[in-house]
Amino acid sequence: MDERKRALAHFKNEAQILIATDAAGESLNMQFCHLVFNSDLPWNPMMIEQRIGRVDRIGQKYPVQAYNMLTNNSVDLRVYEVMEEKLNNIIEQLGIDKTSDVLDSTIDMKKVNKLYLQSLLDPEKFELAGERWLNDIKGKLREYKSTEGILPQVAESEIEYKKAAEVKHSPLPFWLETLVQQYTMVQHGSMSKNLLGFSEIKVQGETRKITFDAEVSLANPGVEHITLQHDWIRKLLNDLGEFDRSNDIPVINSITGEETPGYWSLWQISARNSMESKIQYQCYFLADNGKQYSAYANDIWNRLISESGKFKLDRTQEMKDSESFQKELNQSLFLSFQNLEADLITRMKFKKENRLNSYNFQKSRIKKIGIDNIRQAKLQRLEKEHKAWFKEFESGSKIIPGIKQLLMIRIDG
Repeated sequence: MDERKRALAHFKNEAQILIATDAAGESLNMQFCHLVFNSDLPWNPMMIEQRIGRVDRIGQKYPVQAYNMLTNNSVDLRVYEVMEEKLNNIIEQLGIDKTSDVLDSTIDMKKVNKLYLQSLLDPEKFELAGERWLNDIKGKLREYKSTEGILPQVAESEIEYKKAAEVKHSPLPFWLETLVQQYTMVQHGSMSKNLLGFSEIKVQGETRKITFDAEVSLANPGVEHITLQHDWIRKLLNDLGEFDRSNDIPVINSITGEETPGYWSLWQISARNSMESKIQYQCYFLADNGKQYSAYANDIWNRLISESGKFKLDRTQEMKDSESFQKELNQSLFLSFQNLEADLITRMKFKKENRLNSYNFQKSRIKKIGIDNIRQAKLQRLEKEHKAWFKEFESGSKIIPGIKQLLMIRIDG
């Protein structure tokens, strides 16, 4: 992957032409160019779409031109005419959108291979074989068209633009950047941002070029786009252990000195079984007067992650009366778990009802079979599968609680 990224960066910054295998059609973004020549065409037409899709994507400023190069009177040309031209006519007649998605799940490459062999071994029968293949595809596409209307449709009026804006302007990239900055500082590394918008980070013997902005990543091949799904971030977060109260805890003060003295803590609460899981992150603030302030706890959390410079680290100190602190929080932690448990039970009930509906539907279909021995055999198999599923469902439905303390700080004022 690194070699491909280096080649892509060289192509963007220094070269005019890139000659590549199908490796260039996977995971690389080339919206900085707009001409594509396809030679040695793959047998799967969706792979051609994939090649063009590397160029015809978000960030492309010019009309994309793609040329498929074929030799006259060749096997490739004959099969291409059947697959590409006639297939497109069928799709237009049926009025199907999202062509690539449909064809990707419809085309059987074994049958395409047979077309190539037919063209080579018995050219006279190729037209007939091609028509049979097209009729098969046409039937599958009709089935798709008939079931397309079952899917829920979303009207334009139902789209909430405010929610879309919230996703677009999410603070998550800022939080991730702060996380990486703090991690780099703790690991005695270095991180510097250049005028192109990406950062070079050196930590634990590794050097990375990273950005938290998707557009910067698209414009600069070789720069990693850091998101919550990035392997490095997932490993970093997974390596975070449970908070150990036997160690000293940080004591912080606000710049104004107007905070309520007490202990702020962050917890991971989970409810899970073998089929489902629910996880919630909850913060608590226990003041020195013994009272809990949930709204104040959330306010501190928001300010800790969004307002750098509002708090400063004063010192670390030993946790006093840890058992009393835990006793005060136990009831709140248990209530949070009960909410997760109730949600999980509802989801399991819904799953069970869906399974029963499916079972009853299949049973009613089988009962319509006229041949007695076939009907009985299918019913017996259905009953066996149904009982096995319910046995597994019941044994895996037991909900197990999980509570993990992630962080604790002392606020002195």
